[in-house]
Amino acid sequence: MIREAPKIETERCILRAFALSDFEEYFENNLDPLMMEFVGGPNESRAAVWEKFLRSPAYWMLLGYGFWAVERKSDGRQ
Repeated sequence: MIREAPKIETERCILRAFALSDFEEYFENNLDPLMMEFVGGPNESRAAVWEKFLRSPAYWMLLGYGFWAVERKSDGRQ
């Protein structure tokens, strides 16, 4: 069974498990209606976004799949 998101690297980006340091950008992304259009819509509640963020590792541990943090190699931006 997969215990965390596998790390995948391409020429331009890295797909990796979320880290606590990713939360602020994750929260900002959750406020953007365009970004969230197909994944439940925007959510302005910091507590709700925090709970959603904390579920990410559980998806990988329990189901063997889930969400990745996507990082651009050129500048480290997510």
